Amino acid sequence: MARKKESEGPTLSTVLLLGLTTFILGTVLGTISLISRPVTTHRTAPDPEKLEPGEVVFIRGDRSGRTAWRAKEEVWKSGQVDRLILTESELNQWSRERLLPENAPAGEEEDSDTSWLDAFETSVSPVDFRILEDRVQLATKVGFPGLLPETRFIYQTMGRLDAGADGLVFKPESGNLGKAPLGSIPVSRDILFGFLRGQFEELEAIRWLEEALGEVESVEVSEGRLTIERRTRS
Repeated sequence: MARKKESEGPTLSTVLLLGLTTFILGTVLGTISLISRPVTTHRTAPDPEKLEPGEVVFIRGDRSGRTAWRAKEEVWKSGQVDRLILTESELNQWSRERLLPENAPAGEEEDSDTSWLDAFETSVSPVDFRILEDRVQLATKVGFPGLLPETRFIYQTMGRLDAGADGLVFKPESGNLGKAPLGSIPVSRDILFGFLRGQFEELEAIRWLEEALGEVESVEVSEGRLTIERRTRS
């Protein structure tokens, strides 16, 4: 009888599977490491020559100036004007007051029962706006109080504002979660922005905004200002 062939070691498919698993695991761990690295916050844009190649920083939008946004919000809501000009500081002043998490109703006691899902609850800070030439940057600090109560991650995304049949929409083009460039990868970019939008769209203070933005006919971002114009009401 012919002797049985001795073991020839792992097959090609096994080697490929192990290689793929190692690659995926390394990518995931590397991404988590980048997300968890702190991002330095600046009030003004730092000198690019002093930054390390690939360094990710967060430059906070302007918040100074008078609170003219209150009057502008009122006349826009009431339909008194169809053209509105907003500065970066006005957008951020508005955000700090309107894009705050809703408080629990007064006198309502918290449910003593907890679920493992509570560990995945998220918290966000009001959106920070920056106007850069013809683009807009949106940023927020994301936290997971049930998992990492002392840690927050900066999510920032850069994109453009367009006005079409559905009104005013923001189209993200690039961005980061922490130092990970997840906001520049098409699939994760859309997921991250969808998450950000979902954190704010149900806030009572801006319920009126969805209908109002749906009426926007044109938008222009230039010279540090955002100009929106809506369709003339008949």
